[in-house]
Amino acid sequence: MANTINWGISYSYSYWGNGQSDISWGDEYYVAYLTSTSRRTTTLEVANSVTSFANGTSFPLTTFTSSANNVTSGIVSSAFGGCVSNAITLKEDQTVKVTFDYTQNSGDQLRVLFSNVATGAGATISDIVTISGTGTFVHIFTITSDATGYLQLGTGNSGHSINFSALNVKAQILPKTTDPIIYENNGETVKLLEEL
Repeated sequence: MANTINWGISYSYSYWGNGQSDISWGDEYYVAYLTSTSRRTTTLEVANSVTSFANGTSFPLTTFTSSANNVTSGIVSSAFGGCVSNAITLKEDQTVKVTFDYTQNSGDQLRVLFSNVATGAGATISDIVTISGTGTFVHIFTITSDATGYLQLGTGNSGHSINFSALNVKAQILPKTTDPIIYENNGETVKLLEEL
């Protein structure tokens, strides 16, 4: 659920206690959904849109293995080649936070983007990022058109080679400030912020 909160300062305090935050009257911040403890501590989370990966249909990796949201092995030599996530419904101007643990065993840069096709080397509907070394990848992509999209991982050049893995891949669609929040309290659903 894509949401924001716009609360008065009274909601910045814990319900039972004197804890407080820097949130002031009229401030807005992102939330996806709320879970709370008996002490009214809230946890804010945004769902992961990536559940699986498949090899590219027209430009596949030579070696490809995956499990759920993990690409455990991706290898291609001197060719366009890539894999794609499950289909994700995307809208123009949405921002999507992508994170994963990347291991580059050998070869050239990994190219990361959102495409509107599952070919493995498709046209982009987002900005493009390349990764040149092992580490934790974090980037917020901006979507350029309404589409059924796929997170694409692969080479960016017909002469490139790569041997990599990408584990715990997440694509989290970030909420907009105009989205309303729905808060469930003791079984009653309350809209805290009306759509603008």
